[in-house]
Parts: sequence; C-alpha cells; structure tokens
Amino acid sequence: NEAVSDEDNSSYIDYIMDEEKYTSGKKFINDSNYWHELINEHNSITKIADNDNNDLTTARNIYEITGELQAKIEKYCSDFGVNEYNLLFSAFGLLMRRKLHKNDIYVITTLSNRSSTSSKNTLGMYIDIIPVYINADTSKSISEYISSVGSSIVSSIRHRRYGYNNVLKEAYNCGLSEKISDVYFAYLNSENAKEDGEMFFETFHTGVQVESIHMIARVNTNKKLEFN
Repeated sequence: NEAVSDEDNSSYIDYIMDEEKYTSGKKFINDSNYWHELINEHNSITKIADNDNNDLTTARNIYEITGELQAKIEKYCSDFGVNEYNLLFSAFGLLMRRKLHKNDIYVITTLSNRSSTSSKNTLGMYIDIIPVYINADTSKSISEYISSVGSSIVSSIRHRRYGYNNVLKEAYNCGLSEKISDVYFAYLNSENAKEDGEMFFETFHTGVQVESIHMIARVNTNKKLEFN
C-alpha cells in the first residue's frame, strides 16, 4: 500500500527514446559489423528439423540429475575455475555436434535486459535473444573448448543490444535464407527463490515451441540441477 514516487515510476517511453539514441549511434554500427563479420565467416545454419512441418505441438519432460553427478559438476567447476553456465552451455554444444555431425554451431539463448535502474523500475518484458557461435572442434582439449565457448558467450553478450531481428537480417544479407538456428539453451538459477508469497519461480511450458530443441538447465529451489 506504499505510494510509488515519481523517481521510481519509470516510463517505457524513456526506454524507447534510449533505443532510438542507440540505433543512431556508433555502438549500433559496431554491433552491426560484429554480427555481419561473424555470420559471414561462419556461414551456415544450425537446423535439427529436416521438414517443413508447421505443427508446433511439443511435450516437455523435466530430469533432475543425481546428487553424485551434480557433485562432480560442482567439483570440476571449482577445480578448473569454470562457472556452471559455461560448462553446461559447452556440453550442449557437444550434444548438438553429435546430433548434426558438424563443428560450426549456433545456439540461441536469452538474457535479462534489465541492465539499468530505470528498466528495473519499468513494467514490460525486457529480454535479449542472442545467437552464440560454437566451434565444437574435438581436436581441442576440453578446457580449451570450454574456454572458447565462454569467449563466444561474452562476445555475444557484448553485442546483445543489436537485437535478434537485426541479427536475422544480417544473416539474410550474408546469404542465409532461413533463421540462423532452431536450437535453444538457457541457464536459470532459482535456488534463492522463495515460495512463501514473496517470490515464486517456476518454468512454464505452453505446449508449443518454434525451436526443434529447447533446453533449460535450472538450479531449482531445492538447489538441485534439473534439465527441462
């Protein structure tokens, strides 16, 4: 029942004006060059589906890994200074390599776009969708491979503001007639979410999806790693 001050009541119009400023600035051009050069150099789509079936109906299963396996993951991350996100993202890339029999892979992921105080106080959906390029060359050592994936993730994050629609346009300009990838991976950590009415976190599946593979790795409220 507390009143919201004018300072906390941010407007979505401010966000739109900030975006207009970005699209007319040097950062926009720099981001455009990055995506164009990346896609032009690694010019292939990542596609699981081999037909034009328009049926988007899907089922979803949730698998919680064993405590023993989770302990091994945590130990590896601790021993080699790797965060769990990069490790699982890298493992997903190897899974796609095995499925597709190719080294050059793009994986779609999503990130929160509430990076400023103003956006955190504004109603609306703030999500960045970005492709991450993975070179799953098995001649690399595991540590070299995970490091390269981590670098790719950081590079995509640095240029995330360009927008997924613009990235798809760059892909089209580079000769790709279809969307750059139909596989998706995300990592969520909800172990600190509360279910006492203050905060509640749960993944929800609508029964449809546009990606061939849509995987969410999540640390749940019981601090257990699950795959959705």
